[in-house]
Amino acid sequence: MSDTYYFYTGFQKPKEITFSETTFSHNYRGDVTEEVIEAHEEWKHESDRDYNDTMSEYGVYRNPTLKELQSANQYYGLDGDTYLEDFLSA
Repeated sequence: MSDTYYFYTGFQKPKEITFSETTFSHNYRGDVTEEVIEAHEEWKHESDRDYNDTMSEYGVYRNPTLKELQSANQYYGLDGDTYLEDFLSA
């Protein structure tokens, strides 16, 4: 099974991403792509759970479970299933 990465910050449904084709930005700090890629390189050999615990800070998830995304929604103050229709039907 290959890994699938998603970007999710609670503003729209999780979007599948490819690191080499994605620019990451922060509202106050601007382009943080290099920082995100460095963190990804550091954590990519860890379990999905550990990876997601760390990388969720950047809105990045690897092979996320529905429960992980529902927890993110709680953190963002959203209903548990908001924007997660694709994951609910999987």
